[in-house]
Formats: sequence, C-alpha cells, structure tokens
Amino acid sequence: MILKGSQRAGATQLADHLLNANDNDHVTVHEISGFMADDVHGAFREAQGWSEGTQCKQYLFSLSLNPPPNVEVSTEQYEQTVSRIEQELNLDGQPRVIVFHEKEGRIHAHAVWSRIDAEAMKAIPMSFFKNKLMEISRDIYLENDWPLPAGFLDHEKRDATNYSLHEYQQAKRMDQNPKLVKAVLRTCWKRSENRESFETALKKQGFYLARGDRRGFVAVSMTGEPLSLSRWLGVKTKELKAKLGDPVNLPSMTETLESIHKTKSKHFDGFVQELEQRKQTRLEPLLGERREIIRQQKVEREKLCEIQEHRSLQEHAARQSQYRKGLRGLWDRVTGTHKKLRAKNKLAAEQSQCRDARDWDTLRQRQFKERHHIVSAIRSVRHDIQKEHRALSKIREKTSEISECNNWRGLYKKVRDLQNSR
Repeated sequence: MILKGSQRAGATQLADHLLNANDNDHVTVHEISGFMADDVHGAFREAQGWSEGTQCKQYLFSLSLNPPPNVEVSTEQYEQTVSRIEQELNLDGQPRVIVFHEKEGRIHAHAVWSRIDAEAMKAIPMSFFKNKLMEISRDIYLENDWPLPAGFLDHEKRDATNYSLHEYQQAKRMDQNPKLVKAVLRTCWKRSENRESFETALKKQGFYLARGDRRGFVAVSMTGEPLSLSRWLGVKTKELKAKLGDPVNLPSMTETLESIHKTKSKHFDGFVQELEQRKQTRLEPLLGERREIIRQQKVEREKLCEIQEHRSLQEHAARQSQYRKGLRGLWDRVTGTHKKLRAKNKLAAEQSQCRDARDWDTLRQRQFKERHHIVSAIRSVRHDIQKEHRALSKIREKTSEISECNNWRGLYKKVRDLQNSR
C-alpha cells in the first residue's frame, strides 16, 4: 500500500480533518492508545502539551495508508502494517491514534503518533522516514503479489499527480480535483519552453502567472487562489528562474487579481452559473440517495456495535465465572490450575477480538459494495461537468466569441470550431 508520512503540528486542525464526516461516507476511530484522553482532540492536545516541555514544534507524526484500488485489506493487515512502521521509525510504544476513512469508493487509514518521549522529555528523531516508508511500501506490494506502481520500478515514472493535504485543501477551495489541477500545471510546465509559452499555456487552463507575496512564482486560479509552483510542480526555485526569469518582473498578486476581475465577462459568468446549476440539478438526487444509504449503513454499524458489546460482556462474565473462590481458588493457585485457566481465557479473549474485527471487515466490505454504484454515478457526473469546465476555459480569453453565444448549443459550437481549427 502507498504510505505517506509527515511531521506536523496543528493538533486541532489534524483532529478536525480525521473526524471530518462531511467529506467521508464513514469515519471510524479504531484505536486511541497511550493517551489519558479517550477522544482524538483530547489525545492530540495531550501531545501538544508534552511538546511544550521541549523545543519540538512538529510533535506529531501523521501517516496515511492507501491500499491499491479494488483490493480488500483487513483490519488485521492495517494493524500489522502500522506496528511494522512504528518499529522501523522508532515509534514503538508511543501513544497513537488510528482512524479509518471511507469515501469516494475507497477505504484507507490514518495513523498518528506523538513524537514526544514523555519520560525523557525529548522528541524522537525521524531521520530518512520517507525512504524507510518507501521500502516498507515496496515490501508490502511484493509480499501480497500486488502489481507494483510504476514509480517503484522507475523513480522517473512515479505518479507526479499525488498531492499533499495542503494541496488537497487548496484545490477544494477552488472546487477542483487536486489530482487534475496538478496534472494540468505539470503539463503546462513540460510543454512550455519559456515564460511566454508557459504563461499562455496557463491562461488556456484558467490560471495566471504572478509574483507571490512569499512564494516567488505562483499560478493564480480564476477564483483568486494562489498555488505555489515550486510545491505543485515539484520543481526547485533555481529551475523555475532558469525558465521564467526573475519573479520581480511578474505582476503582483494584487495586479493579477485585478486582471482576472476584468477578464471575467458578464456572459461568461452567466455560463458558469448555469453550468453550476446543471451540476447541482444532476448531483442532488444522487447525493440524496448516497446520504440515505450512509444513514442506513450507520444504523447497521450501531447495531453491530451493540451486539458485540453485549456479547463481549457475556463472554467476559462467563470466563470470570470459571475461577473458583475461597479455599478451592487458593488450591487452584497452588496447583497451577489458575495460571492455566488464565492463559486459556486470555487466548479466548484474543480470539473473540479477532472474530469481532472480522465481523467489522465483512460489514465494511459489504457496505462498500452497496455504495459502489452511487459513487460511480456521482463520479461520472463530476467528470462530465469538469469536461464542460475545460471546454469553457479553452475560450475563456475569447470574450468576443462568448458574447456571440446566447445559449449552450451556440457555445459548444464555438468550442468544436476551436478544437477543429487546431
């Protein structure tokens, strides 16, 4: 599975992200261990409190575990992978939180550790953790006979459209697919030879090249969101300057935003609004159906949780009743019977936990398949809308052509004519 780790602070923001039920079909807090608190926010605040006795600013280590598409991974496999990683990164025994996310037709997990050694009051170093995670990820693929991603075989062929949490949040503010945004920016960069050609390529995709307040080179979206080119392209500032020149010669953010405002014509805004209305009209019934499916699935999960808790109490009581009391109990301790019974009950308790975990895996996979058709339909609608947005972006600069169109049929005729002319 793909493993992405990062050292970070921001306890509240990370907890909010992990517990975000709006962007996820289901959120399951699987484990909170080593903390006094029994909730995610409280656990991360504890880690933050410990860090105040040290000079460590990035006191958390956050890891996402993403299995390949269409592969069923059990809870036990996730736990084994997490334990394997924490041993390799010297985080064994550190307080941790494990959360499962289910969204957009996939299931993945997040694990977060406190980096602060509470006894020594110092942070655990995370030297070369990216290389270590890459090695573990490659081993997991080989051990499970999963097809290796191209990036493992050739570093130059790695998926350059993989995005970080920061990039995801930026793209979300623009209401765009972060993977698509990154692919568009990289395509513009690779196909351009100098600043002029790069600037032209960006404008065709609805971005403007500008000088950032602190970021040097930025691409500004039509919504005014600045995207750091060094971050989104994965290119160093030296390479950017070699192709684009000195950023001082670029327009500032203020000037760029004024230019964007002038570029947006009244007719174009009308087309965008109509496109968004069509998007909402097509998506609303699908989203409503998905909400109802998720509601029913949550009821199922609550019932399973109640059944497992009730059964666990009964089984615990049954195991405890096997211990004799009084003189007979004392005799069992002397003869070793009590010790054997305790070992037997411990094994039975572990087997019960494994059984419950399997029940959860079975339910999760079944519900995942139940949501598959509606998730596919929602993806299809969003893909169609994105294609229409890209069609609009191709003639965004041709304001005169847009103004001649008074309906969607005329607009798409202009788009087809423009495509055929190339």
